[in-house]
Amino acid sequence: TECSGTPVRILVTSTNRSEGRTTLVHRLARRLTDHDVGTIVVDGDLRRPTLDRHLGVEVHGRGLGRVLSHGEAVDRHLIAVDPGRRLLLLPAGAPCDASTELLGRGFASTIGALGAEHPVLLVDGPPIADDADAAIIADAVDASVLVVRARSEEHTSELQSQFRIS
Repeated sequence: TECSGTPVRILVTSTNRSEGRTTLVHRLARRLTDHDVGTIVVDGDLRRPTLDRHLGVEVHGRGLGRVLSHGEAVDRHLIAVDPGRRLLLLPAGAPCDASTELLGRGFASTIGALGAEHPVLLVDGPPIADDADAAIIADAVDASVLVVRARSEEHTSELQSQFRIS
């Protein structure tokens, strides 16, 4: 998609909370921008957003939730994380219990509206065990990365049941 000018869109999710998906998104975004690759990070966890705090950014009422619920222009909600604007954040905004409905209403078109000047778009998604939100986001991206905490019997059995792995 680099040749077509369309950003590569990647969802990073996990089976449960606290498995490192936000840390992975943060570190990956920083490494990409260190190599002058323009990157947009989206906090897709509307129920428990944390990416803005991870990046040390104040959102001041901006966020994906407002874009989806009020139809506001997505560009007005992007926050420059670095002075060169290589790394932009679309925060989730205020926590929302109706996240599945909001994401289903327009997530795909919202990320489709993001500019092609940033070739990579990373979505810090919610865990797949929580609700259908991660599945809605997965339908709108090019690829998904599943973060799993290593050496955990509980998580291994959960993964096996989620994906019917034997």
